[in-house]
Amino acid sequence: MRMRHSVGRQGVSLRMDDREVAPDVMRARKARLMAGYGSYPLVGTPEQIVDELLRLSHDGIDGLALTWVDYASELRQFNAEILPLLLQAGLRVP
Repeated sequence: MRMRHSVGRQGVSLRMDDREVAPDVMRARKARLMAGYGSYPLVGTPEQIVDELLRLSHDGIDGLALTWVDYASELRQFNAEILPLLLQAGLRVP
C-alpha cells in the first residue's frame, strides 16, 4: 500500500512519522497496524469492505496489495462480491 504525504478528509496527515498528528489518532493507527501484523485488515461484509476502501481512497491511499487467508476461495469471493461494488463506487474501472 503506497501512502502519499497528503492531508486526509479530516485534515490529518497520513504519514506515520508526522509529529503534528494528535497522539490519540496515532495510537489508533498503530493499534490498527499491529492488529494486522503490519497490514491493514479489512473484515466485514462486501459493503463494509468497499466503504473502508472508499475511506482509504479519500484519505489519499492510491494503491493496495491484497492477500487472503484462503487465497483461492477468498479471491473468487472478492471477484464475485466485492469487485462489482468497487466498480459501482468508482474505485475500479472495467
